Amino acid sequence: MRYAVLDIETGPNVDAMLNAAPRARTEMDLSALHRLKAAVVLSFDVSGGGAPSNLLFERFGLDGREQEMIFGIDRALPSPAAGDMLITFNGRSWDIPMLLQRAAAAWCFAVPTLAAWGDASFERHFDVMRRGGARPGKGWSSLADRAAAIGIDMRLARGKATGTPASVRRRCTADVAATFLLFAAGEAVRRSDARFFGGAWLALAGVIRTDPALFRDVGYLAEHPVLDGCRVLVGGSAAYSVAPTVGLVA
Repeated sequence: MRYAVLDIETGPNVDAMLNAAPRARTEMDLSALHRLKAAVVLSFDVSGGGAPSNLLFERFGLDGREQEMIFGIDRALPSPAAGDMLITFNGRSWDIPMLLQRAAAAWCFAVPTLAAWGDASFERHFDVMRRGGARPGKGWSSLADRAAAIGIDMRLARGKATGTPASVRRRCTADVAATFLLFAAGEAVRRSDARFFGGAWLALAGVIRTDPALFRDVGYLAEHPVLDGCRVLVGGSAAYSVAPTVGLVA
């Protein structure tokens, strides 16, 4: 089975805002008046009782037009019809609806995989945010808070937000990596197999270390202190667990 983690970043669509009736920003439907700025797809395999393998990052947005990004994402995603799985954080409410909206606005009509994910079942589209439980009266927990619970400081993973294309790309990549690790942690619990989580983080770190651009953006996750615990998990029994306590890393 092929899995894919998806995240997108958007920003104001100047042309759409010029076409919209003037009014206060708080009254605007920002999702309709935004366009894609960046997207990242992390695909991987899971076979039998093994941990994630064959990880592949595909990043879109630095130099490509929005239409090229949309078609690229459509090609990068696996197919729900093939029994594959999509993993997102709030993707059922944001990423997939936004991608379909932008596909229509940009005249990208031949995106069969994206269209299929728009109709996919809850089981095929695994929204990590919705699997964590809502806070009474306050909605769902943020990705940053959920990541902090497993030892990831998203301030370090995302870096300083400057609004530049490189900064947006780094944030998108960090969010995909954190979503992948949150999925792996939950899946390890479901399988009662700590090696799944340990192996997932080690595989992620290996991919980051071999790609200079990835290491520049999210090297924090490839040099994280919890990796020592992950090596123990992979070499230990399925019941063994290590709970990281990690603060800011210089």
